[in-house]
Formats: sequence, structure tokens, C-alpha cells
Amino acid sequence: MYEDIKAAVDAITATCDWASTRDGVGFNGADARFGHLLTGTPVIAWTPKMAFRAWLMLRKYRKQLLDHHNIDYDKLTVPEIPEGSTSKTIRIDSGKYALTFPYDVETKDLIKEGKGARWNRELRQWELPINTENIPVLLNLLFDRGFYIDGTAMDTLIRSYERVQEMIAASTAKSSDFELKPGFGFELMPFQRAGVEYAVKTKRCLIADTMGLGKTIEALAFIHQLSGYPALIICPASLKLNWKRETEKALPGKTVSVWSTKKLKTRETCPKTDIVIINYDIIHKKEEELRALHPVCVVLDESHYIKNSKARRTKAVKSLLNGIPYRLALTGTPVLNRPIELVPQLQALDRLNDFGGWKHFTDRYCTIPMPERMREAIRKQNLRKAIDTPPPTMMYTGAKNLSELNDKLRATCYIRRKKEDVLTELPEKRRSVIPIELDEKKYADIETATALRLFEIEEEEVDEKVKNPQLARFSMQLTEIEELKQQTVELKLPFIYEWIESVLENEEKLLIFVWHRAAGNAISERFNVPYINGDTPVNKRQEYVDSFQKDPDTRMLVLSIKAAGVGLTLTEASHIAFIELGWTPADMDQAEDRGHRIGLKHALNVWYLLAADTVDEDIWNVLEAKRKVVNQATDGIQKEAVDSVVSAIKGRFKRPRKRQPAKK
Repeated sequence: MYEDIKAAVDAITATCDWASTRDGVGFNGADARFGHLLTGTPVIAWTPKMAFRAWLMLRKYRKQLLDHHNIDYDKLTVPEIPEGSTSKTIRIDSGKYALTFPYDVETKDLIKEGKGARWNRELRQWELPINTENIPVLLNLLFDRGFYIDGTAMDTLIRSYERVQEMIAASTAKSSDFELKPGFGFELMPFQRAGVEYAVKTKRCLIADTMGLGKTIEALAFIHQLSGYPALIICPASLKLNWKRETEKALPGKTVSVWSTKKLKTRETCPKTDIVIINYDIIHKKEEELRALHPVCVVLDESHYIKNSKARRTKAVKSLLNGIPYRLALTGTPVLNRPIELVPQLQALDRLNDFGGWKHFTDRYCTIPMPERMREAIRKQNLRKAIDTPPPTMMYTGAKNLSELNDKLRATCYIRRKKEDVLTELPEKRRSVIPIELDEKKYADIETATALRLFEIEEEEVDEKVKNPQLARFSMQLTEIEELKQQTVELKLPFIYEWIESVLENEEKLLIFVWHRAAGNAISERFNVPYINGDTPVNKRQEYVDSFQKDPDTRMLVLSIKAAGVGLTLTEASHIAFIELGWTPADMDQAEDRGHRIGLKHALNVWYLLAADTVDEDIWNVLEAKRKVVNQATDGIQKEAVDSVVSAIKGRFKRPRKRQPAKK
């Protein structure tokens, strides 16, 4: 009776690897177990409920069935639902499922598990909202409790299931034909178009793509497509400058304003702006001014910053968002292993009610790993509260029903792709610059001292005994610039530490390249990882490399650009970061190629963490100019490179006038 459905399941099972790879073939992780169970069960032993669930499940694989197995899903036999009792009915009434049955405690308890279940005293019937969470309850009523379902209710149930599967498929899509409105400054990759399409469709969405897949560009495209101006971008303070630069490229012609703790002008004199960029920690100070902008769209970058519901910044952000129609949260670390940390993010998106509210979410997806006696003791601390008062949020540290939660998120407001999901669309190596905004006064002080010294070197006479005065001046200039580079990286370290921690949270492997030993030692000590430099013995060097390549727990190495930039194979790295620069493109390219070489099986992101408007960018500009010159010599530190940097530093400094001798 169900042979054709069994054949379709068997066809997919034959190519299924239990979702260990994301190749678009076989069952997904949520369906693999049930699919293999069906294949291992003779069709004669299938129950009507098994057949119906199999038929529903196969709907999401209809394209795979047709493309790979030449099976047309629409021609499969539709399993019949067992004839139910006319005294137990499911029908549609006033836009809800209406359930009538002779009183039965077990049936009543089953219905109460549904989201939004209520007893209509006037009509003497139980009612369930038409939503995706109630599909399992309805199936149990049909097959286990002998309910009859009329045609309208059955069509509604199937359509609900189809919508769920369509949204889940869209949340994992690798490509899309979605077209942005004209005027956007970037060309989106296919998987980015799919992400923007999903976000625009849902209007309030969490994009949790892993690091390096371009969440920033997707967010700016979201704003552009919805014409969501004025827009508000809330991010960590260290990322404001990066957002400003990317926004100016992506949305040409739009005005961008970066807000800080400085006192703002009054509402009347404050210039109008299309996009405001502000950091989380000052939202509570600027809430009135931000409301006066009447923002239409808000982006919460690194939204896990508001995972603590009691934190001041979390409360300020949630208060500010009331009434804003378009909302987008971005994070590469969505903390699905501790679902309670998702609650504030879902509240910020105004999505928690889609999961049944706080109580239903915590009851369904969180656990309280402590003895009942301890819970009761905590509850009794305040005798005025009822004994069933929910425990403090901090107690909900566990997790359950995670597969269900993941499907529910994807069906509602959540999209997440990993690099391996979209590997075929990514270039093998992606090079990106992350600008770091330093304390202006601190950097100005050290650069001023350097500029004064460079002027002195230019003017002072060289000892006549020196055979090559030009080379001597070059050596002194280089010494001064290297000292400035070291002092600059010291100012960058707090941001660098934070950035490294965010990468390691994604459980990906990382190589950090440095130019000076002081920086290498600082990072090595901070994260307790090896630092390979010129003093590292050959046997130790190989030991560190082997551990990085073979041990999943070894996720980071610090390396010298010069001493470790050649001869090593480190293809397990997903990310390579430079916190300092060498002097030639060859220095940097050879270091990049420690991870980008034969044996690489995944996309590689190369990051340059550069302090904006400093010697970092001066050197970067020199390197980029050299990359464009064919057959440019790359050996050694070239004098013209140093000269360019010296000129840039002098150009930012107002040279003091020489005092004129007093007139007699």
C-alpha cells in the first residue's frame, strides 16, 4: 500500500551520510534518524501514522527525488488517515482549529501541550491557533486518539507544514535569484542574496552566518532593499569605524553619522542623517536623541552582546526598539547550546511570542540542572510569591529539544550558513581589512614624537667617516618607524584580544602573524598558545605544526612573519590574521600561503587588523601600490617604501617654524 513512499525514502537513504557533510544529498540532520528507521522497517509493518509522516517529510525533498532519483513526489500515493470517530472532530472555526470530544483527561492534557490552547466555555470546545508548533499535537490526535478531521482543516494542516518546510529550506539556501533594487554598492554572492531574501521576507530576523561570510553586507542590503531610513546600527565600539566605511561603500549618497559619548547638539540643530552608528554601551545615554530620529530599521551587530537580560545595555536596547518595524540581529555565535541566552535576542526582535512566550520557551528548550530541593529553597526566599514562581533566569543553564528549536528558529526568523555550506561559491582565499579606531590623543602624541625625530634626522649632519650617508639616514628613519609600529600595536591590543576571542568562540582554527616579538609574546601569553619565531628550535616548530594540523583542541598559533612565513604547512587554519605588516607584498603573501596551499579543503579568510589613519595604513597603501606593479622586486625592505611612509607621517604633522633671530 505504501510501496512507492517506501521506495522514495529508500532512494534518499541510499545516498544519506547522516548529514555528516552538507552536499545537498540525503536527509538533513533532523530527518536522518527517522528516514533510516523507515528504511529498516518492512513496509508491511508500517503504520498509517508512519506512512503519513513519511509522506509529509518527503515534501521537502521533492527536488532531490526528481533530480537524483527520477521520482515525482506529486505522483506518490497520499496515505489515508484512519477513519476517526465523529464524536472526536477537528475542524476550522473562526480561523482556529476547533476540537470537540467526549471528556478525556489524557486527550485534554495532550491538547494543552499545544501553543495557545484554550477552552472556549461559550462554544464548549478546545481551540488551537493555526501555527507550526501545533502540527505534532494534531497528528497525535488523528492517529493516536482517533479524531476525525474535515477537508478544510486537513488542507490547512498540510499548507502549514509546507510553509514550515519552505522557510527551513530558505534558511539554509546557498543561492537565490533574488534581485536587489538598483544603487547598492556591492555585488552580492549567491548565498548572500538568499540571506537577504530571507531577511526581507521575515522583516525581523537573526542572521547567524559564521565569521567571514559577509553578514555586514547582508545587513546593509537589507536596509537598502526595504528603504529602511533612518536606520540605526548598534555595534561594539571597536567596530564603529568598520561599519562606517562599509556603509559608505554600500550605500553611496546616504549620510552616515557615528555617535560617541560626546554631547550632542539639540534636536533642532542636530543634522539629519540616513544612518546612525552607535555602540551598545552608550544607548542608555542617547535614547532620547535616538528616538527623535524616528528610525525605521535597526541592526544589532554581535547581538550576543545583549544575551544577559539583566544587563543595562540589554534593557536600554529593548526599550529603544519598541515600534521599530524592521529589525536585524547579527551574530556568528548564536549560543544555541544555552537557549536561555537567545531569549533577550528574540525579545529584541519581537519574536519571543512566536515561541509561546518566556514560560513556554524555557519549559520547552531549557533545563535547570540543580536538585529540586535547591529550587524550592530559592522559590521560598520570597514568601509573598506563589510556590510555582519561575526560578531566576540564571538557573536555566541547560538545554533540551535542540533539534526542534533549530527547526522552529529556521521556520520563523533564523538563518545560518557555514563556510562548508557555501564553499563552492567562495573564493579559496578572501582578504579583508578591519579598521581599528585608536585613542586619537594617545596616537597623536607618539606620532608627533616620531615626526619631530624624523625632521631632526633629515636636518642633522652625518659623520664624514660614514661611507654612505644616505644609507645611514635610511637606517635611522627605519628605526624610528619600527618604534612607532610597536607603540601602535600596543594601542591595538585590547581590540585584537576581543577579536581573537570572537573567532575562537566559533571553534575554528586561527593563525596570528606578527612583525615584532613584543606583540607575539603578548598574544602568546594572553591565550597560552605557542609562538613560532627565529629562536624556536626546529623540533619544537614541527611539534607545534603537527599539533595544529592534527589536534582539534589546538586552535591557535602565533607566528613571526619573517621567521615562520615560509616552509610551514598549516592548512587546518580557517582564519589568518595580521596584526602588523611587513614591508613587501612577498612578506605578506608567503605568510598567507602557510594556510593557502595544497591540502586546503575549506575556504580561508585572511584578515588585516589595521589602525585607521596611522602608520598601519601608510604601510598598507605602499603594499597595495606594489601589488599592482608587474614584476616588482620583492626582496628586502626597499628605500622608496620607507620614504613613502616617512612622507605620510610628516604630512600629518605641522612642522614647527624656526625661530628668527631677534632684530637689534
